[in-house]
Amino acid sequence: WQYQNVLVVAGEGWHDGVVGIVASRLVEKYGKPTLVITIDGDDAKGSGRSIEGFNLYDAISHCSDCLTHFGGHTLAAGIGLETTDIDTFRTSINDYSDTIEMPFPVQNIDFKLNPACVNTEMLETVEQLEPFGAGNPQPIFGLYNMTVTDIQPIGNGKHLRVILERNGVSLQTVKFRTVQAEFPFVKGDVVDAAVGLEPNEYLGQLRVSILLKNIKLHDMVEDDLFSSMRDFSLLMRGRSDGFDPSLLIPQRETTAAVYRFIRSVGRWNYDTETLCHRLDLWAEDYGQVAVAIEAMLEMGVLRRDENKGLSVPKTSKKVNLQDAPVLRRLTELSKESAY
Repeated sequence: WQYQNVLVVAGEGWHDGVVGIVASRLVEKYGKPTLVITIDGDDAKGSGRSIEGFNLYDAISHCSDCLTHFGGHTLAAGIGLETTDIDTFRTSINDYSDTIEMPFPVQNIDFKLNPACVNTEMLETVEQLEPFGAGNPQPIFGLYNMTVTDIQPIGNGKHLRVILERNGVSLQTVKFRTVQAEFPFVKGDVVDAAVGLEPNEYLGQLRVSILLKNIKLHDMVEDDLFSSMRDFSLLMRGRSDGFDPSLLIPQRETTAAVYRFIRSVGRWNYDTETLCHRLDLWAEDYGQVAVAIEAMLEMGVLRRDENKGLSVPKTSKKVNLQDAPVLRRLTELSKESAY
C-alpha cells in the first residue's frame, strides 16, 4: 500500500465525524491524497483530503460507478459506497492516478524570514491579514540555512522543541505531534524550515511562539529527489514503463554502505531521503538506495519491525542479493529496454 499514489484505508466502527481529521493527518504524514472509510454493515462512507495539484473531486468522479453518492471539491471530498465495492474503488482511483502526472506535496512559503527580525511587532503584521480561514490561511514563513543546535522532548515526549540558529541568532521552535524517535534530524544538520508565528502571553508578557510546520535538509535537490522517488514508486507498483530501470540498479558500494550504516546505528527509523544524506549520497541516488533496502529485506539481510524500523537480524545466512526478486525484475527490464 505504501507505493500507491492514493491511500484508501477502511475499517469498522470508526466514528464518521473524525474520518476527515484522520485523513488530514495521514496526508500530513505520507504526503499523498487519502480517503478514510468507515464501514457499517453493508454500507460504507468516507472522507478524503488531497494535496495541491491533485483534484480529488475529479478523481472520485472518475470512479463514480463504484459509489452510491459523492461530493466535494479539489482538496476535500465525501463518498458513500457499498462495503463490497471498497477494493474496487481503491483500485479504480489508483488506476486513474496512473493516467496523470502525480504531484508531490509542496510547502508554500508566503514570506522569507530573517531570524534576527522575529519579534512581537511581526505579530501585529500577521494580525492585519486576519481573519484566517479556508480561503485565507495563516501565513507561512521560511527560515533558510538554519543549523539545528538542540532537540528537546516536551509535553511528556509528545512534542519537540527544536532550536535553530543562524549568524548567532537562536530561535526556539515547537513541532507538535512529533516524538523524538520519529524526527530524522540531528544536531548540526543545516535545514530550511517552514514556520507559523502565533502570540503567546505568559505572566502578562507577550512573546512569539514559532510553530515548526515543515522542515527539510538545506542542500537537498528536490527535483532530483522527486524524480527518483517517482521512478521507484512506478517499479514497486508493477509498472514497466515511464522510467529507466538501469538507473535504479544499485551499485555494489551503495548496497554495502546502506548495510554497514544500518548495522552501525542498530536501527534506522527514518525516511530514505534522510538516509541518503547520512551516507553523503546525492538526491538522485534515492531510487538505488530504496531498491537496495528492498532487496535486502526480500533476502532477509535486513528486517523491518512493526514500527517500520530497519535493522540487521541477529542471525543471518550468506545470500546472493542478485537473487532478490526486485533486482531480477530490474535486470530483466534493463535488458528489454536495451532492444
